[in-house]
Amino acid sequence: MNQYYEKLSLKTKFEVPQQVHAVLKGHKGCIYQVKFNKNGEYCMSCSQDRSIILWNPNKGTLIKQFSGLHNYEILDVAIGEDNSKFCSVGGDKSAFLWDVKSDKLLRKFEGHTNRINTVSFNDDESVVITGSFDTTIRFWDLKSNTYKPLDIFKDAQDSVSKVVINKYEVLASSIDGKVRTYDLRMGLVTNDDMKHPVLSFSLSNDKKTYAASCMDGGIRLVDREKGEILNTYSGHQVKDITIGVMHSFDDAYLITGSEDGSVYYYDLLQSKPINQFKNHVRTVSAVDLSPQRNFILSGSLDNTITVWK
Repeated sequence: MNQYYEKLSLKTKFEVPQQVHAVLKGHKGCIYQVKFNKNGEYCMSCSQDRSIILWNPNKGTLIKQFSGLHNYEILDVAIGEDNSKFCSVGGDKSAFLWDVKSDKLLRKFEGHTNRINTVSFNDDESVVITGSFDTTIRFWDLKSNTYKPLDIFKDAQDSVSKVVINKYEVLASSIDGKVRTYDLRMGLVTNDDMKHPVLSFSLSNDKKTYAASCMDGGIRLVDREKGEILNTYSGHQVKDITIGVMHSFDDAYLITGSEDGSVYYYDLLQSKPINQFKNHVRTVSAVDLSPQRNFILSGSLDNTITVWK
């Protein structure tokens, strides 16, 4: 047995929340992303309706709605660790940095030539990183007055679907079928070829693997050190819609949405889903797990968010 699986089999299994706790209604368009804040007390969603909503998932209540800056759909949001700011991106080709308390625009970063699919802060929140349909990744400085990108990565041959920051590394997936790892200290880039367009991916909590959700309907678990595919998971439905995937806290499960309106979860030691639960009538496009480990969010193209407990 692979050493990674030997260690995994010794872990205490995490019980995935799967009972409906609340349904969050407030958006008037498809939900494209849902994310908890750092401590899991609040969450944010972004939508086709060009708005971002701040929620209390425990109470199932809408706290605040942010709108008026985006003229197109909002595809992703990144939340600052102190909850004072967030960054949103989408069809506008720009990244908007918001102040939560005042609802005001702090910065606007322009330069992409097509929609922006993904956004992340670096560890100390001095830089915002964006990935776009224009095939580039751009780095924006939050500490200076410059609005020009600090750097532009142009390795992707198709749309950049997601970027993830891991200390001195940037991991990026693309519709060209590659997951690239940029070592910012060494100035090196490595490529893992999934052979199919990569819609999204999740970096494991131990940082040793990632799970790539591909357009052929499969999720591939990849050993980062060796670049080997450890396992492939199938059973949920994916055709041409970006659907998120995530690891459970013990790295023993993968949780993903599906075009049949269900949330699926997989035991990493198996290839088929061990359970699915449904509360949506359209595609589940985004999932997130609370840092408190008590809630899962599923955002759907049916304009609603389900809080699972």
